[in-house]
Amino acid sequence: MTNAGESSGTPLRATPSKDPAVRMLIVAAMALGFGLWCIYHAAFDPSPESQKYRELAPDADINAMATYYFNLAGAFILPLVGVVFLALSIRQGRRKLSMDEAGIHADSTTVAWSDIKEVDAKEFKQKDILRVIHGNGALKLDGYLWQKSDFQKLVAYLEQHVPAEKITR
Repeated sequence: MTNAGESSGTPLRATPSKDPAVRMLIVAAMALGFGLWCIYHAAFDPSPESQKYRELAPDADINAMATYYFNLAGAFILPLVGVVFLALSIRQGRRKLSMDEAGIHADSTTVAWSDIKEVDAKEFKQKDILRVIHGNGALKLDGYLWQKSDFQKLVAYLEQHVPAEKITR
């Protein structure tokens, strides 16, 4: 539980966990690396082996066709996939979650304590997931995306401000 000093007007903030961002950065690096390799192999590699895969022969076997199409499609698709995962990683690192006397502030969404209809905590024991159902929809609070100690403080703070009959376990 939180102490009396934490329930004053100062907001409790959660720090984003680094694990999801790092995983997305790894995927981004792999996709960008393979994409750059496809661009190099398809357009700039001077070796005779790569020269024969720049044009698809009519009697090409499955390996030649796979290499040709992978280099062609990979040069366009993989860098785009890498940029998307890079953007998702940056977004994860910039997420914001805080709670104060006014309510819950998650990124650009603010939910007042009085607007909360239900807190679905059925998945909390297994997955650290809370669903806050409010007047305009639902807000998913996932413990995987936040530092564990910060998230536990926020859950305790939420339990102080939401009546027990609104929490479904």
